[in-house]
Amino acid sequence: MKTFLIVNPEAAGGRSLRRWPYLCDQIYQRLGLFEYEFTNASGAATVLARKAVDGGYRRIVAVGGDGTVNEVINGLMDLHGHAVAPDILFGALPAGSGTDYWRSLGLPEQLLPMAERLAVGTPMACDLGRVTLHWGDGRPFVRYFCNMADVGLGGEVVHHARQFPAWSRGRINYALATMKGLWGWRPTIMSITVDGKTLPPEPLLIALVANGPSCGGGMCVAPQATVTSGHFELVRVQPVRWSRALALLPSLYSGRFTSAPEVQTSHAREVIIDAPEPLKVSLDGEVPGQTRATFQICPKALSVIV
Repeated sequence: MKTFLIVNPEAAGGRSLRRWPYLCDQIYQRLGLFEYEFTNASGAATVLARKAVDGGYRRIVAVGGDGTVNEVINGLMDLHGHAVAPDILFGALPAGSGTDYWRSLGLPEQLLPMAERLAVGTPMACDLGRVTLHWGDGRPFVRYFCNMADVGLGGEVVHHARQFPAWSRGRINYALATMKGLWGWRPTIMSITVDGKTLPPEPLLIALVANGPSCGGGMCVAPQATVTSGHFELVRVQPVRWSRALALLPSLYSGRFTSAPEVQTSHAREVIIDAPEPLKVSLDGEVPGQTRATFQICPKALSVIV
């Protein structure tokens, strides 16, 4: 099987690029012959993934963090929830600061152990999330996510997290960014429809549409979510005081977050979220668009090497 690696040279503050000759040799020892190309701009991994499929490659590997994985997956899917070729195998080597995708799959969060898994692992049919978003001028477009989407506070947290140096990004970074985002964020009225049933509009800090359990460097915000369940976990977080937010912070990492009285959860196959004013929508730590947003589960959409 022809293998193509899509490498983000800026991942982890550029450490991946500096180590690439060594990593390239180590990956070759485990996977055999492969081709690769570096990304050079935002969105480039999506273009390279589609180019690789068109070139006959069927094992497509993202080398980077959660954002790189998201971009590559978007290059492997068509507009209707199907892979662009039926025999594609997707793999990922963790070389970035965000590794929640690997954590959600129960995979090694180190590059070389994960390379071993790519060589001997088996494919698993995994769900993806399909989202219809809107540009600033109101035009709709489609994106996919593999792990976590959110509306509201999450976009602000991503913005603050990116103000830190790239080499410092990780769990502490996202914890600080979450606190900073909470300080200036005001709850927003959201209208949410779950599988055709419209909920009463309510003020929320954030609404999370989870395909996997964690985000933000290990925050376990949806412990019941799995990438093979055939449905999302919808997590709605009501407004809390600053002191209460600080008290809840440890529960984000312990898996007890959803037991808080301010948090409601439910299963969903389709979620529609709207607001009086457009809100940022975050997908796997990327912020590609805004509400109105329609999230749909795509069961067993992509074969992933695990």
